[in-house]
Amino acid sequence: MHFTYTALGDSLTVGVGALLSSGFVKRYAKMIETTYQIPVSLRIKAKPGMNSSQLLQTLSSSHIKKAIAQADLITITIGGNDLLQAYRNKNQPHALEQSVHLFVYNLSQILQKIALIKSFSPRPYKVQLIGLYNPIPFHPYSAYFVQKFNHVLRRFSSGPVSYVDVYDPFQSNGTKLLAGDFHPNNRGYQIIANRAFWDFMQPKK
Repeated sequence: MHFTYTALGDSLTVGVGALLSSGFVKRYAKMIETTYQIPVSLRIKAKPGMNSSQLLQTLSSSHIKKAIAQADLITITIGGNDLLQAYRNKNQPHALEQSVHLFVYNLSQILQKIALIKSFSPRPYKVQLIGLYNPIPFHPYSAYFVQKFNHVLRRFSSGPVSYVDVYDPFQSNGTKLLAGDFHPNNRGYQIIANRAFWDFMQPKK
């Protein structure tokens, strides 16, 4: 028996910020391997700086479709770059609303495309939407922006899709879980892996 894990998304999936270690994806895969005593085939399809529009475009690629089709587990880290772009334009009227509306559309299309690809496979699968932490905790209104995006992610939690909340541990630790910029450090990535694994072990509703 083997288990295939496809990780999609942005720099968090790549593991940017983790020094001399891996990001959350490889840690998470190792936790599944160790706990369930099954080999995990890992495919990372991610790019730093990717936003939801760009992720949607990549789903037209044949090798991405194949990675999705063969996956038992899919994690998605997306929205952080959409969020930062919205925050940079925060002084423009309706900038946040426009960004959130576009994010809703893109995420719905992403999940529909994944569901269509998986409809040809009889194997059960799970999609985990990794929630956003606040990458700029000391900036005014940043928490409000993050929660708006997390609300969108949470709304799509249904059926094979679940939402993994990582907001609270990052919020309570300030910048201690960050690598000096927007990205998690080793401790931060371990927390994301722990949260994803906890969600993975929950019985299906």
